[in-house]
Amino acid sequence: GGKAHAWANRPNTPPPLELFYRVKDPDPERVNGCWAAGTDGAYVVSDPSLVAEHHAKPWIDLWGVHDEAKVQEEIATIRRLRTKTAEEAMEFAQTIDLSAKQVARVCREGFKDNTAIGTDATAFRDLANLPWAAQRDLGDICRLMLAWMMLPSTATVSVMALIGKAAGGSRPIAILSTVYRTLLKLCRFEIQAWDLRVAHPYDTALAGCSSLRGQVFRELHVELGEQEKMTTAHFLFDLKKFYDTVRVSVLIQKLSDLGYSA
Repeated sequence: GGKAHAWANRPNTPPPLELFYRVKDPDPERVNGCWAAGTDGAYVVSDPSLVAEHHAKPWIDLWGVHDEAKVQEEIATIRRLRTKTAEEAMEFAQTIDLSAKQVARVCREGFKDNTAIGTDATAFRDLANLPWAAQRDLGDICRLMLAWMMLPSTATVSVMALIGKAAGGSRPIAILSTVYRTLLKLCRFEIQAWDLRVAHPYDTALAGCSSLRGQVFRELHVELGEQEKMTTAHFLFDLKKFYDTVRVSVLIQKLSDLGYSA
């Protein structure tokens, strides 16, 4: 990025904090590409691949990337679900508006100009500027993807980026392929309809709702209860680990049970 480029032109100055990590006892075979720092014997690793490897390791361990049995179990579960819902997918694919006009509108209005693009290296504006016949063909391809529950191989590869936190550590974000994101955007009305159909009256995670407004409303109930000399139970819990370790197979099965056809 810009910080890396600026530092590359000033080799005698320390690199920005985002571009390195410190190690006390570096691997001798990896010292090349490191920038020596201070008199404490520590090194500042500036090789991009080593920095990425360092920051990715906690997530690799957390997600069990190298647990072959777990990965195969996930794949087997998804395959069973795909077989089970094959006919439903065929029917669902025929209900979506995938006309050339709709494809053009989604690509033109559904994404900002500076939206990051994935591994297929296709900008949304390029899809919006395609000839009418090409947009019609893209719509037909999207319908086949929905009906067969199958994506082009290039659309199944995502870019995982780690964003540093001010307090330390990092958080991952996935940059999906342009074709896959376009497909999801074309299905958004059906997804929104499902949200409203299964939502509970007290749900504040819906579009147009405010979690802050929901919290204020709950606090009001607590204050009114205290005024009436009632007892209040307050539960506080952290969903961080649940969010970071959610299993795709369990999530998909749960959504299927709830009628999430999209």
